[in-house]
Amino acid sequence: MSSKDNTRRYYLHCVLKHKHGAVVKARKRFVCVAWQDANQPKVQELLNKYQYTIQTEIR
Repeated sequence: MSSKDNTRRYYLHCVLKHKHGAVVKARKRFVCVAWQDANQPKVQELLNKYQYTIQTEIR
């Protein structure tokens, strides 16, 4: 896990959380998003762009 990956994940985490109000948890290697939020096109677009696996959970 490079620091570049960490930075990207942290950035993604912030954008999702603050811009889209998603409930996000950063976990090793992936970003965890509440399933309600994972259905938002913008959120999916971001996750695809950064190629993170989406793990959804019920909040």
